[in-house]
Amino acid sequence: MRPGAIVAGVILLGVGTAMLLDNTGMLRVQLNGLIAPLVLITMGSLIVLGGRGSARAGREGTNQEDACARKRRRDRLTGGFWFLGVGVWLLVSKTHLFGLEFGNSWPLLIIIVGLIVMMRGAR
Repeated sequence: MRPGAIVAGVILLGVGTAMLLDNTGMLRVQLNGLIAPLVLITMGSLIVLGGRGSARAGREGTNQEDACARKRRRDRLTGGFWFLGVGVWLLVSKTHLFGLEFGNSWPLLIIIVGLIVMMRGAR
């Protein structure tokens, strides 16, 4: 399975659906404002899905090398979740999903940060 291709396909489906709904007048979508959130979500998804490799990767290393590899992988995953979280927050704020916009959606950003910090602490 190729996670990058799946993520790209899902994003293309979403953008195409949004454009179709905008062209038919069923939903007002300005894609110019959605490019940045979609790029952040794509980057975060690729980082998270690509970070599932083995620490050893077919070689025998010392415990210290393995610990460093696990730390790098954990840091990369955390970075991916940051991209995803900020991208989702921007997307929700720009599309006014559930009536949220920048002025009243900042608690959502705090919730996302809390989830990321909890996930990092659980590893």
